[in-house]
Amino acid sequence: MYVRHVVLAVLLLWACGASAASRAARFTGFIASVGEDSLHITTRPGTSRSVRTTAGTKYVKWVTHQPWQQPNQADRTSLQVDRCVQVQLQSGEPPVAEVIRINIDQPGSIGDPCRRIRPARRSQ
Repeated sequence: MYVRHVVLAVLLLWACGASAASRAARFTGFIASVGEDSLHITTRPGTSRSVRTTAGTKYVKWVTHQPWQQPNQADRTSLQVDRCVQVQLQSGEPPVAEVIRINIDQPGSIGDPCRRIRPARRSQ
């Protein structure tokens, strides 16, 4: 009985550590600027990160509702200023994108995962 509890505790600690490590290598934000081989991404109001892209960077659509109705292929041309993206980094320095998930919902809409980090828009 004791061995079973120890094994369970070790497995839980390992799973928590693995999920924390994967979270550290991934971030979400909206595109502030697109360079020839880099992106500048706003992750919170007043905070941004830069990431390099390479020929090996994969691009996929990030569909948040009814994903079965749309293909998930994307390419570099889908990167547009103000689009919400989730970037998964390769290990090592400098930060290089391994996978970029590009949200296709209208910026600020209910389906936009970056809606909460965008600056509030004033109504006219």
